[in-house]
Amino acid sequence: MATVPTTPSERLESLDVLRGIALFGVMAINLVVAFRISLFQRYSSDYLTDSTLDLALATLLWLFIETKALTIFTMLFGVGLAIQIERLGGHDKAKSLLIRRLVILLIIGLVHMLLIWPGDILTLYAIAGLIALNFMFGSRDRLVNGALIFAAIYIAFLVLWPWPDIDAKTIEAYNADATRAHESGSFIQVLLIHWRAVPEIATWNLLGLPQTVALFLFGAWIWRSDIVQNLAANKRLLLAVAWIGCLGGLTLLLAGTLADYASGRAGVLLSLSMIGLALGYSAIVILVANGPHGQKWLGWAAPVGRMAFTNYLAQSVIFALIFFGYGLGLFNRLGVAATLAIGIAVYALQAVASAWWLRRHRFGPMEWLWRSLMYGVRQPWQK
Repeated sequence: MATVPTTPSERLESLDVLRGIALFGVMAINLVVAFRISLFQRYSSDYLTDSTLDLALATLLWLFIETKALTIFTMLFGVGLAIQIERLGGHDKAKSLLIRRLVILLIIGLVHMLLIWPGDILTLYAIAGLIALNFMFGSRDRLVNGALIFAAIYIAFLVLWPWPDIDAKTIEAYNADATRAHESGSFIQVLLIHWRAVPEIATWNLLGLPQTVALFLFGAWIWRSDIVQNLAANKRLLLAVAWIGCLGGLTLLLAGTLADYASGRAGVLLSLSMIGLALGYSAIVILVANGPHGQKWLGWAAPVGRMAFTNYLAQSVIFALIFFGYGLGLFNRLGVAATLAIGIAVYALQAVASAWWLRRHRFGPMEWLWRSLMYGVRQPWQK
């Protein structure tokens, strides 16, 4: 059994490209709805007070990026687990190594949530990964059955236990305190306001846990089916996924926006549209990345994707220093367009820095640390 990480030469660059592009979408949403303003401000009556351009950009992000980019990112995490199981030979020791890997991720996620930003996704990924591992060491049918079971649980949540509304007075009070803390508060004051949001975020994550597990298992099934690895034989399938996913996803998106939210029907339709669009986007990116101009058009995203863990955490630190009171304190002072401009600049710098770093090192800093702790052996650092 191999107990060393996948080397760069063994990676599929198209998956790194897809991960890098998905990270941009995740960053854009986090920046606009969670660093620029309070996590709960979008649920208040004064959320839609920006300029026409800002409202248009916010609407486009909600329709075409929000949840779709995160869905791609989540499926790719499942792909990553499947690759590691394959790399480790499916042996019992592989499971213990991956459990250790996910526990380490949970610890890092809790530090990120409690000390930097409460909207952390790593803790949810770690818990969902520990659940998904129970289905990943069997056949492809086991993966499909597990994905269907957890998808059904999630749909049942949406229908029988719709996402709870937050009391208007609670939102108003939290937003007022968050604005004061984030505009001029100390590090401790910002942490205290973040910790107040943790119980609500934990509830959201609990409701989203079955969906996350289902997407992990679905991503693992995609890898085990050789759809991405054997592109020549599956090009027509990917073309079909691109067309059906985008067109079907847009149709479901329209139906979901017109449906009754109280009944849970809207949640089901929007979740299906999210998956359809995520699959459609993914197929397009993979086809373009493997096309004749793939390296020229999308090669810049591969280093960002290879260092997604490092870049995700770095974004939180950078945006906290820009928007929170212990930094520049730009919280609640910028519109969507100006905020996105900052995000694009930071992402562009990360793309340049990631390419520079990976020309000299085998892994990103956090990827190197994560692998070293997982294997219990200091991994090679430089090329």
